[in-house]
Amino acid sequence: MTYNVDMLWISGFLAKIVFRIIRIFHLGNGYTWPGYLVSKIFPNVWSSLDSVFPKGVIFVSGTNGKTTSVKLLTHILTESGFSVTTNASGANLAHGILTSILLSVNCKGRISSDFGVFEVDELNL
Repeated sequence: MTYNVDMLWISGFLAKIVFRIIRIFHLGNGYTWPGYLVSKIFPNVWSSLDSVFPKGVIFVSGTNGKTTSVKLLTHILTESGFSVTTNASGANLAHGILTSILLSVNCKGRISSDFGVFEVDELNL
């Protein structure tokens, strides 16, 4: 693996703290600000994520049907025995996708999912 485990652990920990604060104080859904904050503190966080999903990443984009397609793909992969990280919240911009990834980081600084399946806004892709 080529990603930085320490940076990923710290980024995941920070994202989880921000997410919990947002949820406790009802400041929103909590899926955008953690990714935004982590990307400001660690501008190269995206480059540390280049190989965290051993089986690959699937991006779904388009005008209609993104959410349904992601749910179907996630279901198919899960039923086939794979673990999947996804942005089920629907936060399909960069910070929302980053938050979804960081919230799945475990205490060892690793993501145990085989696949990443993400809905991506067509203008951001």
